[in-house]
Amino acid sequence: MDLAPLWKCPKCGRFFANRKQSHFCSHYTLREHLAGKSPTAIALFHDFAKLVKRCGPVRVLPEKTRIAFQVRMSFAAVSLRRDRIIGHVVLARRLENPRFTKVEYISPRNHVHSFRFYSRKELDGQQPVKAAFEIKKGTWQVMTLSETEVEKYLDLQELLDGLEDGFRGLELGEIQSPPRLNCQFPAKVSP
Repeated sequence: MDLAPLWKCPKCGRFFANRKQSHFCSHYTLREHLAGKSPTAIALFHDFAKLVKRCGPVRVLPEKTRIAFQVRMSFAAVSLRRDRIIGHVVLARRLENPRFTKVEYISPRNHVHSFRFYSRKELDGQQPVKAAFEIKKGTWQVMTLSETEVEKYLDLQELLDGLEDGFRGLELGEIQSPPRLNCQFPAKVSP
């Protein structure tokens, strides 16, 4: 399946997977972003950038408060602090790793994994970065089922067990839930 071309904001020139993507236009350069930062933070940023670029071609997007890495969508970002870098990678599933300071659920295929690195040694290995790069460079196949097919293939007990596990995880603080959206669905009309 061919991917739709990226949309380019006519004001700032940034590319997006979605046409007219909501964003703040900015015109920062990497040089401006790195100005005044500590040599430690700059070295960590360059090491992280090399790690990301080993995955494949990326756009480096300096913004006001962070530097993002983009293929079709931004899949990683870092901010420089005095003696460290902080940032995140977006993965298709939750990945347990002591390097992550927090994991936030955004949607079923988007989990934001936050990190903080103080040394080059902490940057060894690129598995999470490579995984983030892979999910953000393309599209996913989505299966659409009719209501009849859902009823035919859905195991109600498995669904209820999954819901029970999910609510238990929420209650115990093992799962972080994003803010709820106000969704309205049309009522099912009986024949």
